[in-house]
Amino acid sequence: MKKKYINIAFAIYMIVLLRYTVFRGSFLKNGFFHGTWNLTLFDTYAMFIQNHAWSVFFYYLIGNIIWFIPLGLFIRYFKQYHTVTVAFTGLCVSFLIELSQWIFSTGVFEIDDLILNTIGVLIGGILMDYYLKRRG
Repeated sequence: MKKKYINIAFAIYMIVLLRYTVFRGSFLKNGFFHGTWNLTLFDTYAMFIQNHAWSVFFYYLIGNIIWFIPLGLFIRYFKQYHTVTVAFTGLCVSFLIELSQWIFSTGVFEIDDLILNTIGVLIGGILMDYYLKRRG
């Protein structure tokens, strides 16, 4: 019974995550492949700092990590993967989301997001690993 509720929670989490990251109001508004990309490491964050936009800086920095912690929790709980595999799986999921943003013109494909999202998944995996070891 517990696993059923966790599966439902995971499905809801993924729907919310994809709605927030890919299926936004601008979904297909500009057609396919009109998204943009930014491959300069932490370029956007440097701009926030230069403009003293600290609230935006922390919102994006912390948000990109926090949004992906549940994914790490779920991956580690259900698959019992090693921490490195959890992080790699999270990187792949994040890459697919970033690629979808570019394909469907709903956001910017940013290398920063890949890094921060993967950190979030890694944190979630480590937290679940700690929980599973304490539970015995």
